[in-house]
Formats: sequence, structure tokens, C-alpha cells
Amino acid sequence: MDDSNSISMGHVDQTGGNEPAQSPEDRTITEEGRRAAQYIRDLYESGAKLWTKESLREIEDILEAGQPSRELKLRHMDGQQRETWVPPLDRIMNNQRTRRPEDELLLQGSLRAHFVCYRQMLYDAEGYDGSDGYYDRKHEVENGRYGRFLRSLEVVASTWSCQPGTGPSVQALTEEWEGVRALWLSSSACADLLTIFSHHKDLPKITKVVCFGLGCLSSPMDPDEKEVDYKRHMRRRMTQHAAALSVAAKVGELLGVDDIAVLAQDPAYTDDDRQFLDEIGIQVVGMHGAMGFVHVDDQSIVMSCSPDICVKQVIADIARPAAVIWNRVTTEEEDEFEWSTVVEPDGQEISVSPWTTDDDSPRTRKMIESYTRYTFVKDDANFTDIEVGIRKD
Repeated sequence: MDDSNSISMGHVDQTGGNEPAQSPEDRTITEEGRRAAQYIRDLYESGAKLWTKESLREIEDILEAGQPSRELKLRHMDGQQRETWVPPLDRIMNNQRTRRPEDELLLQGSLRAHFVCYRQMLYDAEGYDGSDGYYDRKHEVENGRYGRFLRSLEVVASTWSCQPGTGPSVQALTEEWEGVRALWLSSSACADLLTIFSHHKDLPKITKVVCFGLGCLSSPMDPDEKEVDYKRHMRRRMTQHAAALSVAAKVGELLGVDDIAVLAQDPAYTDDDRQFLDEIGIQVVGMHGAMGFVHVDDQSIVMSCSPDICVKQVIADIARPAAVIWNRVTTEEEDEFEWSTVVEPDGQEISVSPWTTDDDSPRTRKMIESYTRYTFVKDDANFTDIEVGIRKD
């Protein structure tokens, strides 16, 4: 998974998401686990939505209002509202400061919407052994035998550390932007992308471009990151924002309209990001990772490049956008099933799931069949395995 668009502000700790009940290597799938997973498959195949625009708007509004209570009711895959635990952000951050009182790095944090992808739900269900204590938490009340595995939307607390004063100012971003934008507009990748839209006959009506996870531009430098890598990642993110603006301009020209809006969602955006993006013509929507989806409709272009959430799966549930620019929808044969282990800089070993954060599903594969698909030119410096899809009307 290419995570160079992810938060580049030091170690990120997400608390509150689903975690494997035991080590992937050690777990045994019981008959009860198979039944639980099959229950989810049957529900999925019946057309049950993992997400709706209403549930996404709801969680964004709740988080925007401030730290919610320790429990809140969120919609689950079967449409039922069930209590879901909310991690206490202030306590988590205080505990981290206590563990490292000598640390001069700036600790920051936020509550965000977290999306549980389809394969993660199946994996969690397969680990069920039928015991009452499995996944039981005193702060979480679930209804129904398999209700605990139907949670596709939850709240996580993300914390990160960074070096104070190392992030670029709005003025510095503006100066860097001019050069990055000029390079993009003169590149073969830009020409290739815009040609796809120019040569496509009968474009659907398009009124906006909605971007997901294009990345923070003003983040302070990661304490473990080299300056050359920091600048490379920032330019990559800037290039993707420039691409969104150029697509909007080209589509507006082709359709004879002047006001193709460009919206962007990324919980990592800072106040400086929001100011800078507003100045160049991009409107930031929401601060907690869900509101961008509410803006997607059948007149939208959806753009995402290696996001750290399952953008494609959410879109497949809530809309049929006019066009998509995102990571290539893979075939079922390309799915990976083996877990791997990586060692972090502090020596800690962590298990890495075989599915990417923007994983595909039967629903995303079915959806893309109704789109004319174009291969985007290979440009690993700024985009990775990206395709363009334009809806067949």
C-alpha cells in the first residue's frame, strides 16, 4: 500500500478501530465463526449497505460538536442503531505525555470517522468462537447474535507527534505551489489525464470534483523523516491537488461551464492547509473524515490517490458518480490473503493485513462495470496504479 498521502506528522496511533482477536497466525476459524461470516455475506448479497449518506452526515456532525460521550449510537450494516464506544481523546493524549515527559515533540490528536471494509468485517466474524466473552467490552452494548460484527462505521482517536515550527507557512506553500503547478501542467501525465476527458464522447453532466485523502500540505516534519523525503511527499500531494484543479478546468471547458467546484476531504488538513486551498480554489469539506462523501452525487468526479480509508467501497454504497479517478479496481484473483509482519523503528513487530486501506469488494467490482475505464499514464512519483472511469450513460 502506498501510504505517502497519509499523515506525515510522526507516529500515528489510532484507538477505537476493530483489531484482530488474536494473532492472525494463531487463530482458528470455528464453525461458529464460519456461520457469522456467512451471515454477513448473505446480508451483503441481499443489498444491505455498509454506509449511507445519512449515517456519514450524522457522525461528522457529532464529531464536529466536540468530544461525544463514551458511547454513541451509530448505524450498523443491517440498518440498526447500536451503541459504539468512543475513545477518550484527552485521556489518551495525557497518557502519552505522561509516558514521555521529556519529549520535546508536539503531540496533537483528533477524533475521526473510521470505515471498516468488507473483508475486515468478514475477518472479524470468522474469529468468533461462540463464547459470550468474545469481543465483549463493558463500554459496548451490542444487540443480536452477530450484531457486533456489523459495525462498518466507528470513531477512532488519532494522535501524532511532530517537530514544532518545521511546517511551511501559507506564504511558503504559495511559493512552492507555483513551481509544482507549472511542472504538473507541462507534464506528460497531465496531458494524458486531460486527453482522456477530451477524447471521451458524451461526457455525463459534471458539476464538481470531490477529492479524498490527497494529503496534508503544511504538516511539520516527522521527527524520523529526512528533509528530502519530506519535500518529495509534499510535492506529490501538491501535484495531486493541481491535477484536481486541472481536471475541473478541462471538464468545464468541454461542457461549456465556468463553475466546476473542487471539494476536498482529509482529516489531516491544518488551518494553514484550509486557508491555502481556499486561496487556490479548493473548498475543504468537513474535518472528521465523513462529510466529503455526503457531497458526492451522480454529477461528481471522485478523485483519490492511495487514501488510508476505503473510498471505493463507500462510494459504491452511496452514489454513482459521473467519473472516478482512483486506484485501479482489482480483480478477485488479485486479492491477497496472507498477513505479513513489519518491524517499526522502535523495534515493535506489527501484523499487516493482506487488504489495502482502499480495498476492493464485490460491490466495487460490480460498480466499475458500468464505467468506461482508462489506464492512467505510469507516474509513480505522484500517482500509483491510478485509473480513470467515466460512467456509461
